[in-house]
Amino acid sequence: MANPASVHCINAGGKLTIQRTQQGEFGMCQLPSGKVCEEWALFRGECL
Repeated sequence: MANPASVHCINAGGKLTIQRTQQGEFGMCQLPSGKVCEEWALFRGECL
């Protein structure tokens, strides 16, 4: 089953990249406008 936040990013026309830190990994979505949002923040509507 695909990550719903990742699917939402792609459906919004975005490009998903995975960021790796010492704390772990997280997805960032670059939208067609150039704005970059954390994928779950975008999914929750917190990154407009």
